[in-house]
Amino acid sequence: MKKSIFIILPLILWAFAACDNDDSEWDSGNLGVNSVEGTWQRVGAYPKVLAIFGSDYTSTIQTFDVDDNLVTDYPQGKYRVAGDSLLVYERGFINRFEFDNDELVITYGYNASRQTTYRYTRVEPAEPEEPGVPEDPTVTSEDFPATVTEGELITITGTQLTSIEKVLFGETEAEVISLEKETLIFKVPVFETTATVAVKLVYANGEKEIELSPACQVTVMAWLSYPNLKLGAHRNSTFGSMMIADKGEVVAACILTTEREREVDFATICNSSMDFNLQSPERLGKNLRNCWCEGKRLEGLTSSSEAEDVERLFPNYYSNKTTFLILSETDEAQKAIIDKVKDGKMVELSTDAFAGMDIKRRDIRTFKKDETTKDESIFEVGSVIAFKTPHKGDKIGIMRILSIGVDFTQDSAWNNENATITFDLYYQK
Repeated sequence: MKKSIFIILPLILWAFAACDNDDSEWDSGNLGVNSVEGTWQRVGAYPKVLAIFGSDYTSTIQTFDVDDNLVTDYPQGKYRVAGDSLLVYERGFINRFEFDNDELVITYGYNASRQTTYRYTRVEPAEPEEPGVPEDPTVTSEDFPATVTEGELITITGTQLTSIEKVLFGETEAEVISLEKETLIFKVPVFETTATVAVKLVYANGEKEIELSPACQVTVMAWLSYPNLKLGAHRNSTFGSMMIADKGEVVAACILTTEREREVDFATICNSSMDFNLQSPERLGKNLRNCWCEGKRLEGLTSSSEAEDVERLFPNYYSNKTTFLILSETDEAQKAIIDKVKDGKMVELSTDAFAGMDIKRRDIRTFKKDETTKDESIFEVGSVIAFKTPHKGDKIGIMRILSIGVDFTQDSAWNNENATITFDLYYQK
């Protein structure tokens, strides 16, 4: 039930009004010593009720409704203090008051047949808080790294870090990812070229700073980075089965019906032997007829379409001759690249860096069901794969395989729709 406060207004006491018919006091402003001035809270009332006696000799009863979060004022009009016990109102009614230690006792409707008495305690005005001097932030982290990479997340620990207004690398502001009292996480900004700059935390309206490093090298990556991508098999309706490497986009075969068909670098197909293949558009050839767009074949293709039909219908896609190489731990140069990729420290991705490596396979695959012998065409979890895109200026890409989602307990039809691989992808800028 809604809690409400009902105010019983005092009765108008005509007898007192008759005795108090001299208006000279109101006109002269001689309203008595205002001994009740202030705000008083009614004892025992819930929600609270306040009696407010103003310095201008007007009073108000204020009530609070907790259900509606409503505050209501009931103005009582102008009053004067008669002697040391009566509140005489200009509107004609009279209340009696007395002080009982620290409480104000008010009898409403004094000298009438019906009286109501309430006790009040004074509400002391809150002391204004002295504005404190804010504490300066401090950094307790270990020494700031001498070299960082654009886009890298940096965590700083300390005290009062919420005072930090910005993080500067030279004159370039870093993006703050998270800011808490004892932890600050920010992303190293992007620079056009590798640069050495001072790193500072700025606070106090830009007037103070903490220097994290006088000279930190920001390494500009020579590649685009797309972590944790997922490719589906050729009939996957969720992730898509085609890769646009420079954009980090996984797309469905429907992309070939748009002006972007030229952008596709490679596609997937899961064979009846349940090996998951990555193939260049040219190598996929006629099997494009098995790649679904919104649950059906691409328009113009049938179950008997040949490579010539694909080339005729989608010439810009078909002409893409992406090639692959599964890097080998037994080759010293290739192992060096594998180690850098796995350590996240690779800083060069260029044609020169892969000079002499035979990136020539048009397709690579996972193990078939019951197959155990590995050769240069087979990749597995942990494999690092280099690929070259002649249609994009021979730019180099790298894939690191994170997981393979082929289920040998299911049939081929299930894997055609549900098989996946996940991987990190890097592509030359």
